[in-house]
Amino acid sequence: MIYSDTVNCYCFNPKCDMSIFRAASSAIIKEPISKVLSQALFCKACQSELVAKPLLEMRAEINHSLSRKHKLKAIFIDDDPFFHKMVEYSLKRNSTIGKSTYSLNGLDVIEYLKLNRNELDQLPDLIFVDINMPEMDGWEFLEELEKLYIELPKKSRVYMTSCNIMPDYKARTKKYRFVKGLISKPFNINTLQNLTEFEFSI
Repeated sequence: MIYSDTVNCYCFNPKCDMSIFRAASSAIIKEPISKVLSQALFCKACQSELVAKPLLEMRAEINHSLSRKHKLKAIFIDDDPFFHKMVEYSLKRNSTIGKSTYSLNGLDVIEYLKLNRNELDQLPDLIFVDINMPEMDGWEFLEELEKLYIELPKKSRVYMTSCNIMPDYKARTKKYRFVKGLISKPFNINTLQNLTEFEFSI
């Protein structure tokens, strides 16, 4: 899954020429999932609410779940200290991540996971790892994590990050069952909020 994937939205108004009931002229509107989760969308022809309604209803349930005492733990791996500062700023508006840890390279994180492999509370829920890093790049990190993953009592979910998402990246991530998506950098201020709301829904 690429985090910016779009979802189909349909008009279900039987009287509308653009509705799904009129096969010859029906319009399928593709919108980013983050937009669908954040606002109601309307048909340009009849102004009826477009149906990605299950997602809108899910958003209400997700928002309700944010009152849980449980907070997600996250590790951010990136060789750019400025990126870490941007994430810290974003997290000030994100109530779902309770603890964040930052590392300039993946090797230190692999060693941390090995050291704490039997400590459930010390393991992260989410790991964000940059693909292009000098000492250990994101792909090398995934190879090392795969060797360790079966031993971990908490199955951390990994999101790969990059300033330049290449066409073959999605296929490469499918090799690893724990990689849940690709996120383009720099992060939008709402990216982490939308993502962690999604995490609470699964």
